[in-house]
Amino acid sequence: MSIEQTLVEPGIIRISVPDDFILDVECAHAMRLKNLELSGGRKFCVLLDTRNGYFTTTPEAFKTLASPEFLFNRLGTAIIVSSLATRLIGNFFKGLNGQASPTRLFTSEQEALKWLRGLIMKSMDILD
Repeated sequence: MSIEQTLVEPGIIRISVPDDFILDVECAHAMRLKNLELSGGRKFCVLLDTRNGYFTTTPEAFKTLASPEFLFNRLGTAIIVSSLATRLIGNFFKGLNGQASPTRLFTSEQEALKWLRGLIMKSMDILD
């Protein structure tokens, strides 16, 4: 089973991760290429849906995903989690690791989309 990437609406790419998936550097590069294809090379946000279960990111892939190359054109990431407990734990570790682009955890897909739309609107204001 592999990662599924789809364009939800202009500027927002959904990434759905299957349970027990291991995200390695090769997969990170493939994801990046697909994101650029889906966004048409324009700025985009990621809606990362982790409700299907848990997945692991290798340390090398984690560094790759946080690199300037991978942050280029990414306005932010909303991570949808399945429970409040997971959200609290995720927010704790997110704070420890720091983030190079805005990242928030949500239990509601609608709230996640609302936040991402706000990031897109802010980026448009900056460009005007």
